[in-house]
Order: sequence, then C-alpha cells, then structure tokens
Amino acid sequence: MDAGGEDDGPNRQAAAGLRLMWQRHPRGAVSVAVSGRVDEAGAPLLSRYLHRCLDRAQTVLVLDLTAVEFLDSTGLWILYQVLERAPSVNVVVRLVGDVPPVRRALDGAGMTGPAFRVYRTLGAALGLAGVAPMPRTAPRDDPTPV
Repeated sequence: MDAGGEDDGPNRQAAAGLRLMWQRHPRGAVSVAVSGRVDEAGAPLLSRYLHRCLDRAQTVLVLDLTAVEFLDSTGLWILYQVLERAPSVNVVVRLVGDVPPVRRALDGAGMTGPAFRVYRTLGAALGLAGVAPMPRTAPRDDPTPV
C-alpha cells in the first residue's frame, strides 16, 4: 500500500524528517510507528496518516513514539485531535514512548494521565504480549492511510 491508494505494498510514508508505518494486530488493533521529527514540516502528512489509521482500527490505535527525536506543539495538537475523535469511532488511543522528547512535550502540555496513558512497550499497549502482529499488507479493498 503506497501513497497512491489501494495497491498492495509497503505501508510506509516519509516526509520532512518524519517516518510513519502502520501495522494490523489481532482483535482489530492497529499500531503506527512514528519516527524522526514530529513538527510543523511533517504535520499535514502526520494528520492524514493518523486519521486514516484511526478509521482502520476497530478497537485500539496504538501510536508508537519510541523513535521520535523531537515533538513540538503542532505534533501535540495532532495527537490531541486523534484522541478527541477516537470515541466517535469507538476506538481507544494508546501511546508507547516513554522517551525524553515525548515525555517532555506531553508533560509540558499537560497531556499525560488517564487520557493519554503512556505505555513502555507496544505489547503492553496492545494488551497482547507475546502475540505476533498480522502481516503488514492489507487486501486491495482496504485503502492505504495516505
């Protein structure tokens, strides 16, 4: 699945120092690995990608921020928008990324606590420790996030 739409293939996107990759998991969960700089330059891509992944998820959307090097207020605003929209599509959003750049940004914005609980591992956030993820490709009728 590339940026063009509905073909099978990689489910990755990259722009302006930001890299994104989604993955399906059992029980209707989807995770998104975010790496690099989460700032204004990559904001349009991040917003589209996360909202499309939120539409894909059936139960849980896990945002894995462990490889984020920088997170600014633009990125925080996008995370907040995804968190606010999630209940309307019956999805729970969880974060992985107890790393200094993410923790500083979340703490500084007051975005920690029950609303944005930060998990240490993807398995813990999924509640599926020891369960392997599903393949990274999807059927043709399942549009790519971007």
